[in-house]
Amino acid sequence: EVDVGYWGSRYGSWGTAVRVGFGGGKTSHDFTFHPGFQHPQGAFRISGVCGNSAMNFLPSPNEFHSFKIHANASGKHRITIENKQGLLFAKDFKSNDFFSEKKAPFVGFGVEYPRHPKGFIIDEGVEYDQYGTHK
Repeated sequence: EVDVGYWGSRYGSWGTAVRVGFGGGKTSHDFTFHPGFQHPQGAFRISGVCGNSAMNFLPSPNEFHSFKIHANASGKHRITIENKQGLLFAKDFKSNDFFSEKKAPFVGFGVEYPRHPKGFIIDEGVEYDQYGTHK
């Protein structure tokens, strides 16, 4: 689980992305959304899995959203994004080479910010500026 958000007013100009992978898995994925962007709502996508799609609520800028990724060995996974008001978006996806039972996951900024390739340190606040501030 990681809390992420976008502070700015240029909705849709740059996505807020989280990259997740496992050291023993062959694939990592970028989970991207666009707080404040209306068409499609939130413009959520998963690299290598699905393109921009509407979320069932418009994620607000200037606040954190909770990303939770439930990964397992079956190749069937789920991501949820919840805002502070309790609105929840869920997406099931299939990726056979995403999960590894033998390695811990790594989490970092996604391809939206390629100059920050390292993973996060637990409880470390990380941010970057690109058309606003992404945290």
